[in-house]
Amino acid sequence: MNTRNFAITYSQLMSQAIARGKSEQDLVCLRKAYETAESLFDGLYRGQHAPFICHAVRTASILLAEEALIEVVAAGLLHAAYTVGCFSDFYHGKATDAHRQEINQAVGEETELLIFDYDRCAWYEKECIQDHMDHIAGYTEHQKNLILMRLANELEDYLDLGMAYRGDFPFRKKIEDYGDKAIELAHFLGHWQLASELGQVFDAHLKAKLPDVAVTNQKSSYQLPALKWLKKSYLEKLQIKGKQFIKNLGRQKEARVQELV
Repeated sequence: MNTRNFAITYSQLMSQAIARGKSEQDLVCLRKAYETAESLFDGLYRGQHAPFICHAVRTASILLAEEALIEVVAAGLLHAAYTVGCFSDFYHGKATDAHRQEINQAVGEETELLIFDYDRCAWYEKECIQDHMDHIAGYTEHQKNLILMRLANELEDYLDLGMAYRGDFPFRKKIEDYGDKAIELAHFLGHWQLASELGQVFDAHLKAKLPDVAVTNQKSSYQLPALKWLKKSYLEKLQIKGKQFIKNLGRQKEARVQELV
């Protein structure tokens, strides 16, 4: 496969942004988005045994490579916040008012709205992709950015034969159902290289023959600290929550200072 080298760490992502001439304001936005993602996805792994933060960073890196607005790149970092993110109240996912406010304070209203709507942007079924194809000509810029985020996430999923290593995930059926349509969407939006890379990773998956012993039995995202948390005493849990509360207060204070500068 002849795909681009995308970032999977904070330093790589920031270096990519700097190399692309992003402003200091954009870099601050990206740093805040990463710090928020790091907190939300701490200890979370994907079904193919990959740290979730790496998936988030590489999705953002793809968007950055596709010259998306920094708000879209930041939203790419946090696209799964309302699906699997662990918020300061220790509840996972869910776009509650409190959770939305938490994201809004961290990365701003425009980025938060992209994250919120991304979670509601239908995907993963043949009919959903066809519906996008039928209506995308009339989509707003916001809606087109959501589709671009979906396409970036799709490419990241399939890089490194990621989905082939993911247990019983029906990647062949998914590719056969909507792979061609996803590539068409990328073409329609003018993202030719992204479209080409989607074709390459889909083709590689369809041809993949992995030893059974190499394939993980995990079927979805999971969090390693979950069982450890259940085993902690009440006092230990209070101490951890207290530290998290203080950390969030510090971030809110920093955000208020930035607003005043």
